[in-house]
Amino acid sequence: MNFHAPTLLITCFVTALASGCSERPQASSNPPPPAATAQAPLTDSLTGIWVGTMAIAGSTSASIRYEITDNNGQLSGNAFDLEPSRNQFIKTGTLTGTRTGTAAQWTSGGDTVSGTLSGDSFTGTLVVAAQGPDASMTAQVALERTTCVAESDAAFCTRLNASCGQKAAADNCGVRRAVGNCGSCTSGTCTQNQCQPEACSGTTSTTCNGESGCSWNSNCCGGVCLPLGGTCPITCPPPEG
Repeated sequence: MNFHAPTLLITCFVTALASGCSERPQASSNPPPPAATAQAPLTDSLTGIWVGTMAIAGSTSASIRYEITDNNGQLSGNAFDLEPSRNQFIKTGTLTGTRTGTAAQWTSGGDTVSGTLSGDSFTGTLVVAAQGPDASMTAQVALERTTCVAESDAAFCTRLNASCGQKAAADNCGVRRAVGNCGSCTSGTCTQNQCQPEACSGTTSTTCNGESGCSWNSNCCGGVCLPLGGTCPITCPPPEG
């Protein structure tokens, strides 16, 4: 009889427990890593053209406009007020400020705007600093981002039918603009932004008499085109001889 068999079986069983030779996987004692949290895209930005109103309690509201560039929370741009008599936005100065998340603040001249951005809307307050005898004032501000794209100078002149000279008016976004030169005239003169032929510019009796309100005066230095009833404007030299 073989008395060593049970001993071998027991030895193998103990060894298996000690060495973990079982094929069953062991559970890890370490906790699972935390699930990755998706980061929301940073879409908050004040870049754009903002138009709206400022309203002081007990007073009528006024229209305002801001052109803002938002460079990672650093704000810059221009401020405008509406001139009621012309119904045009007039630039009043530049602006600088900061934005943190949806909270923003900027200053322009003595005005300070602070508030909250929500998509294409901005609400807050505008504080006008005290000047001389005038105390500071606080107004409620409500702005909306507009998609209006300012036209070019050439388009501005074409829309207003200005083919020459300077032209000042509101552009397609309601902002006052002054274009220094809408074009030049190859002939004639620029009158009210239109090229007009010079009055009585004919060089022969035929071309002169064909112009409205003009007549050829043959007694003026051999012939000059003059307005009807006009006298010779120069002293003619005596004839050679």
